[in-house]
Amino acid sequence: MKHPKPQVRKVKLGCFNYHIHFQPNDGDDHGSTSTENKTIFICSSDPIEVQQETLLHELQHVAYEDCSLFKHPIVDADEQEESLIRYSNPKLLMYLNDNKWLKEFIFG
Repeated sequence: MKHPKPQVRKVKLGCFNYHIHFQPNDGDDHGSTSTENKTIFICSSDPIEVQQETLLHELQHVAYEDCSLFKHPIVDADEQEESLIRYSNPKLLMYLNDNKWLKEFIFG
C-alpha cells in the first residue's frame, strides 16, 4: 500500500525547534516523540480528534523531558500532581503561544 507524502510542520518548543511529521502508520502507535532528534510523529490516518489528543500527549513528553521531572521523582502523590501541573502548564502555554498553527490544530 502506497502512503501519501508525510506532512511536516515546524514547531518551537521551549528553546528547540521540533519537526512534527503527520504520516500514515500501519501499526498501533498513534504517535511518538524523540527529544534527542527533536521530532514528533503523528499518525495522519487517525481521526482528527485522535491526532489532536495524540499531539497534546506528545507535547507533554517534551515538557516533562525538558524539565527532567522524572529524573528526580517525587514520592508524595499530592505533591507530584501539583508538580506536574506547575511544570506542564507554563510550557504548554508557551508552546501554544509561540506556534499559532498548533493552537488552531488542537483547539480548532
